[in-house]
Amino acid sequence: MLTEAKAKTGPRTPEGKRRSSMNALKHGLTAVSPQAQEIIAKELESNFNKVHADMMEYYRPQDNLEKELVRRVSECLVKLDTCRQMEKKITARNPESTRPNMSMQSLQRYMHSTDLQLHRTIATINKKREADRKAIQYNRRTNSHQSPESIWTPESPEITGNGLCRSIGRRRTNTDW
Repeated sequence: MLTEAKAKTGPRTPEGKRRSSMNALKHGLTAVSPQAQEIIAKELESNFNKVHADMMEYYRPQDNLEKELVRRVSECLVKLDTCRQMEKKITARNPESTRPNMSMQSLQRYMHSTDLQLHRTIATINKKREADRKAIQYNRRTNSHQSPESIWTPESPEITGNGLCRSIGRRRTNTDW
C-alpha cells in the first residue's frame, strides 16, 4: 500500500512537472503561465507569420509605431481565428444545446474584447496616417521641415464630427490641428 501511494504522488522530474502543468489547458487564449504561452505560440506561429506578412504588405508601415500597430492587428486577427475554431469545437461537442455553456460565454467575451482591440488599433493607424498627411500638407504650405512624428501622438485630441475635442471636451480651434 505504501509503495502504491509513493508511486502515485505525481511527476518528479522538471519535464514531467512541466507536462502535467498543461493538463487543464483548454484553448490557452487567456493563459498566463510561460509554459502555456510557449505551447500556444508554437501552434499559432505559422499562422501568425502568414497573417503578419499579409498585413505588412497591406499597410506598408512607414515607421516603428506603425510596425507595432500592424503587429497588434495581426495578433488580433490570429486570436479571432483561434476563437472561431474553438467556437466550432464547442458547438460540435453539444449541438442541441439551446443555452451557451460557461466556456462558450467566456470565449464570446474574449472574442468581443479582441474585436474591440482590433478596431481600435485599425482606427489608430488611420488617425495617425491622416495626421501625418495633414502635417505633410502643412509643411508644404509653410515650407517647414518639422517631421510628422513630432506632430502626431496617440494622445492627440480626437476631433468628432460636431467639432468637439472628445479628450478635452471643448470646441476645436486652430491650435487643435
